[in-house]
Amino acid sequence: MTLFWHGLFTSGLIETKNPNWIVAQDALLRREAMGNYKRLTHAIIHDPAMIKYLNNDDNVKGHPMKT
Repeated sequence: MTLFWHGLFTSGLIETKNPNWIVAQDALLRREAMGNYKRLTHAIIHDPAMIKYLNNDDNVKGHPMKT
């Protein structure tokens, strides 16, 4: 199930440049894989690897993707 969720909630080491975030995300997916979907999605949108993968750390209100 962890690999299934990783296929849907994709992030990668090349984009994040932080192996610790990928390890933590894997632990998150393992912990929540068979649990509540709402809790899983809430956790993944706050996950540092996912935030970096989606460039959400660069977004500014009113100017998405403006750096």
